[in-house]
Amino acid sequence: MKAQPGTWYTIGTNKGRKPVKIANIIMLKGDGASVTFYVLDELEKLGYYCISVGKHLKCFEDAIHPDLVRINQKHIVNLNHVILLVKKTVQMRLPQNYRADITDTYCKAVQAILGLSRAA
Repeated sequence: MKAQPGTWYTIGTNKGRKPVKIANIIMLKGDGASVTFYVLDELEKLGYYCISVGKHLKCFEDAIHPDLVRINQKHIVNLNHVILLVKKTVQMRLPQNYRADITDTYCKAVQAILGLSRAA
């Protein structure tokens, strides 16, 4: 079930619960049984900070917000932070012009969300 649009999401970590604005979530990057949230913060030296969670990326796939879309096996990106979409590659300004490929498995879904589906 898709999450309803909201303003905040609370990330549960081993150090407690951390509320973040959904608009500030740049992306989630999975690495096995852990997920790193990249969160926009202009006060940080790099412009963002990271929060790691001991869960699989699948746990977050439909749970946070419709603007956060799975694009491949290791990434969920916030479409509001995508600055460039070329063929099957997205680029985000942070972290450091980060690029991630959209795999065939998720390509049609991403195109449909962005309104890029071709008429048959």
